[in-house]
Amino acid sequence: MAKLKARGRFEVLRGSKTFDVAPELKSSIKRERKTKVVMSDGALLEKIDMWFPASLLNPENGELDYHAGTWKLKDKLKVRKEGLDAIREAAAKLLDLYIAAGYTIEVAPLFVPRFV
Repeated sequence: MAKLKARGRFEVLRGSKTFDVAPELKSSIKRERKTKVVMSDGALLEKIDMWFPASLLNPENGELDYHAGTWKLKDKLKVRKEGLDAIREAAAKLLDLYIAAGYTIEVAPLFVPRFV
């Protein structure tokens, strides 16, 4: 499995949103967390983590069982200029959309890694 920081790229913006699944949906999923990341190469990645009721194999465990999702490439940022500054400008525009949608921001667009 590849790492997010493979090929020298790093996170420019990361936001996550956790919500309980409505019981009327009759879903086996009880809670869900959606995480979105903008990478320094312009890739928009998404991961969905899920919590299920305690498994039948371990019924005495009253907690929810956790399943970590995998990162999926959703899109690429389309910027007219080359370079990291153009990616940061586009990520700053996405920041407002993420906050309006209820995401908790974990990495801000002004993040500068140590190795740059």
